[in-house]
Amino acid sequence: MSIFDYMFDTEWSQRSDIQALKQRNSSLATRVALNRASEAAQEERITELEQEVGELALLSKTLMRILLENGVCTGREIEDMMHQVDLEDGVADGRVTKNAASDPGKCPECDRTIQEGRKRCLYCGHKL
Repeated sequence: MSIFDYMFDTEWSQRSDIQALKQRNSSLATRVALNRASEAAQEERITELEQEVGELALLSKTLMRILLENGVCTGREIEDMMHQVDLEDGVADGRVTKNAASDPGKCPECDRTIQEGRKRCLYCGHKL
């Protein structure tokens, strides 16, 4: 603080400081509440994805076991086909990734499918 602040420290300046701090506190409290809500939504989505991955792993193991036990194909044939499917998206990364050119994706706002060539979501109007 400067000497000016000490000489002219009035109730008005104190009230002004208190009001500014209250507004800042209110703003921070709102941001904390929004962050907590976002965190809860992310945790819920993670749980859903973990469930989906578990179901897909179970399905894959079941299908592989049926194919192998019934002599439909060999383990080597499955590995070769997996490698071919992996390369279909243009990247050998051990997973299937969406091709942005063929899949328009979902709206980040309302999570509905976006139609090709649109600059705004038809459902919520979100700018893409």
